[in-house]
Amino acid sequence: MPLALASLGLCLAFAPVSHVAQDPAPAEPREIRVLPLGHVDATELEGLLAGLVSAMPLRFVADVRSNALVMQGEPELLARWSALIGRLDRAPRAAAEAPRVVPSKELFPPVVMDFEIGGATSVDQRPTLLALLEAYAARSGQELVMEEPTRSRAASVRVGGTEKRVLAAAALQGYVERLLVAHDLALLPLGGAEPHLCAVVSTGNGASRSTRERAVVLAFVDLKILARHPAVIFSAILPLEHADAAQLANGLRATQTDNALQSVVAAGETLLLTGTGAWLQSLVATARLADHRAGERARAAEAHHEVFALRSVRAEELGPILREALAGVSRGRNGAHPAQLSPGAAPSTAIAASIQLDLKRNALLVTCAQRDLASIRALIEALDRE
Repeated sequence: MPLALASLGLCLAFAPVSHVAQDPAPAEPREIRVLPLGHVDATELEGLLAGLVSAMPLRFVADVRSNALVMQGEPELLARWSALIGRLDRAPRAAAEAPRVVPSKELFPPVVMDFEIGGATSVDQRPTLLALLEAYAARSGQELVMEEPTRSRAASVRVGGTEKRVLAAAALQGYVERLLVAHDLALLPLGGAEPHLCAVVSTGNGASRSTRERAVVLAFVDLKILARHPAVIFSAILPLEHADAAQLANGLRATQTDNALQSVVAAGETLLLTGTGAWLQSLVATARLADHRAGERARAAEAHHEVFALRSVRAEELGPILREALAGVSRGRNGAHPAQLSPGAAPSTAIAASIQLDLKRNALLVTCAQRDLASIRALIEALDRE
């Protein structure tokens, strides 16, 4: 019996297994690696590299006690960036020639995440119109009171303090838009991701009615719930970075289908858009795309060329490394991005830089926008040392 079992075991051990389903190959694990630093401060190096890897599956954390850099990511990326950091961590030839590691806040300015009112800063990524109006009242001394509708009159807003006025709901929307724009309460984008949607919702008895009989205040996150309701009107304040607001407004007015419920107004470098949620959403996407393309044309017109003569490293070695590093550089900005009625992540735009090698003179020819030149120069100077 034992001999029979042993024979059966040998048969099973050498039996063909081609018909057995193979498990899918596991995903490449994320590895953690600690790089001790001998000459460069870990905190400053973390700041320099933070913006460069924002679009890559790689993370850097500085260990202040041991002056080391903790890296987490895919093994291939870790190997590539370990070699790059090894170049950065070389001892300088002289103290006077030691390159300055530019902090990340200078290379990539932080996105404004709040709005300022009279010197006091209020941080809130989901503001409501009521909060903005209360802040305005605290600043100006004018009290804004929402009165509920009755059978004899519609909802209204009473402005107290030095100026006493009663506004009907039909005039509420335009008044609030002018109020916010005049006092810069709604022009700062939150996180750079979305146009600043005012929480002003006016409802009528139907899409054909221009009279707004009732005004309510909704939280920012609840706006998308009513985005496609035909009788709900939204107001969006969309700052433009590149496009001409007046010219863009004239073009967008051609898309209007119901003049009673839709309006496009240019105020300085800002568009004031009012309409139903679905129409407004498509209009914001069109405006942002036009603004993004205007920015691309402006960047192409201001392209800057500079030659970097290398002292300690060969151009054919540094060129590919620099190209790989800049491929992951990203900058959060208000570029073309599908509009949505809820907060989202800010889009990122990769730095467009052309790097050509001059092997005879051992130099690099860099073509990029003027605003990107400082960050590229800082990286080249940090790599080009003995």
